[in-house]
Amino acid sequence: MKYASVVLLALVVAAFGAVVGTNYSPTDTISPNPSKDTWVWTGYGPYGTSTELRINNDRIDQRPVLAWDLSSIEGYIINSATFYVYHYQGNGGTLSANIYRVTEDWNEYTLVAPLDHDGDTVWASGDAGDPNGWKSFDLTDLVQAWVDGDYPNYGIICKGIVGTGYQSWYSRESGTPPYLEIDYEEPPNVSRTTWGAIKAEY
Repeated sequence: MKYASVVLLALVVAAFGAVVGTNYSPTDTISPNPSKDTWVWTGYGPYGTSTELRINNDRIDQRPVLAWDLSSIEGYIINSATFYVYHYQGNGGTLSANIYRVTEDWNEYTLVAPLDHDGDTVWASGDAGDPNGWKSFDLTDLVQAWVDGDYPNYGIICKGIVGTGYQSWYSRESGTPPYLEIDYEEPPNVSRTTWGAIKAEY
């Protein structure tokens, strides 16, 4: 009886998918590390081989820069995308940070400040300082915009905005690298043009 119920449920799901013209597919999750990362500080650097990503308050422009290769999920629906980075030391104070979208290509081994970014649009905000531990920032909207091709994917720059001084995060060169945790799924079984129209409406 239990087996029959499972078969019936599968048939209902398949039939529903056929009626609405979609493919039934579960979501999937990936957790990529950055393809490149560094931090910038006007008059200093580059820091592309450092195990540290230094971030500071808005008076001192020490700013982590990170990017991810998301080519494998281009065109997918992003249900959630969270940026995780590990804070391992600081000056004993707190720090809040904003995240902005980088608008030019860069090389982690040669990059020094300044770096162009969309300074008028804050894509995420959150805790960036003491105590030690994982810090998280919600980048769902930005990752969706990247995989949709709305913006070229040059990564993010993180700015400390309110706090008492420097904080250190681990970079991808460390044993505890940053990562993006992305939950995604295939779009409905329609053309990209139709899917774009659906998204624009909602």
